[in-house]
Amino acid sequence: FVTTTSRGGEATSAAIKQKVAAALSLQQLEHLVPMLEHNLTSTQPSLRLWTLQLLSLFEQPLMKPADKSATQEPCTIVEMGIALESTAGGMETYKDRMNHLRRMAVIASSGRVPEIFHNVFPYLALGQYSLNFSYIWPDVTKQLGLLAAANQQLFWNAVWGLLQRFNDERLLIETGPTPEAKKWLNSCAEARAAESELTASPKIDGHAIECPNLARFNRVFSAELLRLANVDGSGLQNLAIATNCPDLNRVDYANVQKQLMTMLAEIGAAAAEAHSKPVVQAFLAFIRYDFGWTSSFFTKHEGTELGLDVDLTGVYAVEHRGLLTERGRRIDETRCILWLKLISKFRNPQQLPRAPTLYSLFLRMITRGDNEMQRHALGCLLAWRQSGVHPYAENLRNLVDEKRFRDEIKTFDLAVNGQSINIVHREQLMPILLRVLHGQMMVRNGKASRKD
Repeated sequence: FVTTTSRGGEATSAAIKQKVAAALSLQQLEHLVPMLEHNLTSTQPSLRLWTLQLLSLFEQPLMKPADKSATQEPCTIVEMGIALESTAGGMETYKDRMNHLRRMAVIASSGRVPEIFHNVFPYLALGQYSLNFSYIWPDVTKQLGLLAAANQQLFWNAVWGLLQRFNDERLLIETGPTPEAKKWLNSCAEARAAESELTASPKIDGHAIECPNLARFNRVFSAELLRLANVDGSGLQNLAIATNCPDLNRVDYANVQKQLMTMLAEIGAAAAEAHSKPVVQAFLAFIRYDFGWTSSFFTKHEGTELGLDVDLTGVYAVEHRGLLTERGRRIDETRCILWLKLISKFRNPQQLPRAPTLYSLFLRMITRGDNEMQRHALGCLLAWRQSGVHPYAENLRNLVDEKRFRDEIKTFDLAVNGQSINIVHREQLMPILLRVLHGQMMVRNGKASRKD
């Protein structure tokens, strides 16, 4: 552009500024954010950073005032996100990275973030679990805990939305624009092409108010987008492969899922219980299709009150398991323990959907020769707070504790006429107690055989 003091030059500059302001207005940002915000949970740090930088180009909304007398100020949460993603995740700089995340957590939990940017912090925080740097994971969980305490629904929508992708691993594959974004790109390209080819450039006092180089670029850009938007979508895929440089660090999707489940069990039990229906369905689907040794339970009880009256394949794409996440007995056992740890923190498990089925599954799990699984399955049963079981909770926990088992079994009198158990409580207690002892016998037999 040539700087001039002429009247036509001023008009041209004002017209250009007006067009740029309209293109980067808050109204345009409101249309763009829903298309791009899921990029913030991406496993690719570069994609998260580029998305934030793109959002920062637009007019930023105002923060909600802390009180009626306070003046409104522009929201800076996107700028903080850029500072976070621009900081390396190594040992030397991870403290700086976490300081940026803490500042974002304070603002997000204050309730002052405008609605258009509500998901920026939770999505960006969840994206940190994909970094192969374990030092930051506990701090990320702590900061998400602040959000969970302040806005449980926002926390749940972000966490559960990401966890649901692991039920159908095709959703974890990042191949470029979503169908909604592709549709929007195509519509913009068509509009640009029609405007650039059919409409003459307007002039003021004989001066064109559009840059010829920009107009030429728009025509080329529109033609390329129309060429890429073919029927099978291969053009966009090739563009994504050509322009996107994958990160060198391999993403451990199984670990990402583990960290999400660990975080949910630690700070999200209240939110999970408030949304118990999808949680129970996902847990039962995992038990039925992944955790093989209990799959026969559903076949045995099919058609009874303990069977399932819903089709779990709708929430669990079994045929696509293992596309990205590693499969194996140890991994499945770890996931099962995390599920049990989550459910054991529910306050009213007897009100859960399929409560009889869950209770029977937990009874079966405490017979397994695995101390850790026994302990968490027992925790789920104790959460029922049955009048005949709750008084003996400490005794039962001692029996699944390897260090306290011997002392407890010597002092806990199981006889009918013994002093340890009230005769009134035996009907509810004995089914659990005998299964715990059976599991402990399996544990000790296994250890003996390994020593031999």
